[in-house]
Amino acid sequence: MGIEFIGRIIKTSLVVSAFVLIFGSVYYDWNYSLGISIGLAYNCVNLWLIMGLVRRFVTLGERRPVPILAFSMIKFPLFYFIGYLIMKVDIVPLSSLVTGFTLLFGIIVLKVLGRLMAGSNWMDLADSKKRASQ
Repeated sequence: MGIEFIGRIIKTSLVVSAFVLIFGSVYYDWNYSLGISIGLAYNCVNLWLIMGLVRRFVTLGERRPVPILAFSMIKFPLFYFIGYLIMKVDIVPLSSLVTGFTLLFGIIVLKVLGRLMAGSNWMDLADSKKRASQ
């Protein structure tokens, strides 16, 4: 599981966010499903910014301070101020935002479990094919 795994988690989370927004607004409540989608999208952007910061800071090559500073200036003051405004404007219930924030962690756990289960089954299948060809 490399850095591309985080990109797949972000893509899956955004798809889940779209499904929650569409089906939640039809079958449950528009404001609550919008809050879940906003919280999940906010957390995806946060994960993407952390991934970019780590990718530029932890490198074997030369560290360039300008991109590191740019990611830090975007993430810490600006991004968290936007999060503060989302909670302060009170368009959506805070419980739906918290649900959206924590939904990303559930998606990460499910993706890891899926990789572990699929990896072990595929390895067993590959081993049985190797034994059959010998």
